[in-house]
Amino acid sequence: MTTTDQQQHLADTVDHLSSIKQFPIPVSVKVLNQEKASARLDQAITDYREKRDELAKANETLEKLRKTHRALVEQSKAAEKAWKQDFMSSHGKQSKSVLEQQKQQADSRIQAEQHEDMIRLLEPKVEQLQLLTAFTRQTYESAAQAAKEVHAYSTLLEKMQELATVEPAQAVRDCLEPMFEHVAIETYNDPLYMAQFGVDTSKQLGRGFLSHLNREETQQIKHDIEQRQLAAIGALFLKLVPLPHTSDKQQTVIPPLSCEIPREAIQNKMATVRRLKELEAALASVSA
Repeated sequence: MTTTDQQQHLADTVDHLSSIKQFPIPVSVKVLNQEKASARLDQAITDYREKRDELAKANETLEKLRKTHRALVEQSKAAEKAWKQDFMSSHGKQSKSVLEQQKQQADSRIQAEQHEDMIRLLEPKVEQLQLLTAFTRQTYESAAQAAKEVHAYSTLLEKMQELATVEPAQAVRDCLEPMFEHVAIETYNDPLYMAQFGVDTSKQLGRGFLSHLNREETQQIKHDIEQRQLAAIGALFLKLVPLPHTSDKQQTVIPPLSCEIPREAIQNKMATVRRLKELEAALASVSA
């Protein structure tokens, strides 16, 4: 299918669906065809994976530094405790063991301070990557939803058009009139529904009361009957073709990494952009 054909197919799809007032159309279906939606999704996936890979590597390094820092702090504390115990047990003698433990304490403390500096330097970079990854994931999720909608709506219309051309479709159409009539009568005879129009169905059933209602009330009843008729068709269709359970649906969304921040963290876009500028400035000052 050429680009022109795709654009025409998209326009035809939107025109068909727009003519059905009970059928809301997502913006994605109005502006994208399946090829464009798919290309947009592929690019969003690529951008998201690249940024989250950067985040994963930086976060892994940061976690290793934190782990080593904790271990060095514990080593320093343990060495300090050990030399003090040896010092007191030897009545103040600076034995070889005491000197070695003191050296171990000093070395561990210096290394711990160095690791603390490295952690302090790397934390802004990881936070920056977390925010940037969250933005690319948001774009990816939006593109995935749009691609899903475009495919679903286009395919639905295509398959329904195919169903409408087969022989059983005529038989179904022939059955709709009496079914719709029954739905209308059931509505006219519904005591709770008709009470809002001041109609007592125990005294009069069927359409006889319509002549006593004003134009707005008659139009409201007509509209509600149409909604009930369409709901009946929809309920019958879903009874024969039930929706899949949530557990049966294929999960195609890329799961986030544990080091990613939730979508809620970037809800305030202005605050997030401001924070990114602060982080960028902090990182630039280190490189200068």
